[in-house]
Amino acid sequence: MSRLKCAVLFLCITRFLSPAAFAQEHNRGVYFAGYDTLLLFTPLEDNSGFGGKWKLAYDVPRYMASYCKLRFQTGVVNPITVAYFDTAEHINGKNRSSAQSIQLYSEQFRVRYIILGSVETFSVSRFLVAEQRLAGYEAFAGEIELRFSIYDAAELRANKEIPPLYEGEASGVVKDKGLGITLLGKQTERTNQFFSLDELYFGGDQFNKTIIGEAMLKCAEDLAGKLEKAIPALKTKAAIVSSTLQVDSTGADTAIRLTRRIVRGEIVLVDSDQVFLNIGSDESVQIGDVLTVFVEGAPIFDPTTKEVLGTNDARVGEVQIIEVRGTHLSMAIILKGKGAIKVRSKVRALIVR
Repeated sequence: MSRLKCAVLFLCITRFLSPAAFAQEHNRGVYFAGYDTLLLFTPLEDNSGFGGKWKLAYDVPRYMASYCKLRFQTGVVNPITVAYFDTAEHINGKNRSSAQSIQLYSEQFRVRYIILGSVETFSVSRFLVAEQRLAGYEAFAGEIELRFSIYDAAELRANKEIPPLYEGEASGVVKDKGLGITLLGKQTERTNQFFSLDELYFGGDQFNKTIIGEAMLKCAEDLAGKLEKAIPALKTKAAIVSSTLQVDSTGADTAIRLTRRIVRGEIVLVDSDQVFLNIGSDESVQIGDVLTVFVEGAPIFDPTTKEVLGTNDARVGEVQIIEVRGTHLSMAIILKGKGAIKVRSKVRALIVR
């Protein structure tokens, strides 16, 4: 058997390894690369000193993940899901950038780019001129600063640490354009909002209207622009304003458990640059989900037991769902692979919700 065929055979077989088995293969000098998802946001280190109720280590990257998912319309793994995986694999802020951790993220979530970092500044300031009990002027400012690193799992080599693909900062600063007038100690609407800020749902409609919500949007825009320059596969596909951004809800508790599963289906109809899939609401797919399209190849047998281990699949493109039409029917547009995608081509996606 040629070296090329041996390599293909091994890569297909390793798709079925558990994370523990994968780690053993990695230590022997082997690395598997195959990606259904482009970005993964880990929880951030919180160095801001913020004393409110929000859990910035999770809420800030959750906001960034939702923003990037909407702007780039690509697969993004939520940091809440990553946090539970971290606990199971004993990964923390000190070892997230290690080759072993990057490898585990890549295999578990089939993701290529891992984004780590810290929240350095998160503040809402109120400036008051004159006595509050008399007439005076007040102004507000929101400021956020992040430091982040991007790691490319494709650069992993056995037992070798990898440098970041990119390191940088992202920030957002918003100041009131005008000064509000306070009369005889009566609090303005902005003041009431200021003292009850962290009672709002982080990333919700009311949050997005606040000065810190506006700063978060600016920070997300800054971060996404730098990601787009560093990662050639990222391309802006949607303009975002605060009213259209919906941060993935985790309910009242930031640390709610999300589920991860693989959705599989087939192309049932191809119509120019649109296709129909035999998956729908029963499979929990949603508008915007991106699925990998592949063609099943020849079966792969265990040479000793003759057991079928899998198939030699060939990735041919990507489609994005634009309409869920029924329990087992969706319409999608072809993002990559027009001409190669045919009826009965298989589709697969990692769904994390």
